[in-house]
Amino acid sequence: MVKSRYLRVPEEYHPIRQNRRVYSAAAVLAAAVERRAAVLCGLSRSIHAEPELAFAEHRSSAKVAELVEAEGFEVTRGIASLDTAFTATYGAGK
Repeated sequence: MVKSRYLRVPEEYHPIRQNRRVYSAAAVLAAAVERRAAVLCGLSRSIHAEPELAFAEHRSSAKVAELVEAEGFEVTRGIASLDTAFTATYGAGK
């Protein structure tokens, strides 16, 4: 098990340990989380500082949607008749 600050990646998925050129999804995800750790921790603290009731998380939802939008995702808000729900898509799925 390779320990990351935020995620544990099994040895068989760790490209450096296995001397692989193709990166596994787990290793790519772990690297992405590590690169954005400060932003994600800031978001977590910001949401925690302003608690909201279930299904009324308007500020929290807006903060997360704004973050993923800033990362280049296309965000559609108000999904499934919920003001707080959104979908985020990236690219054409190819």
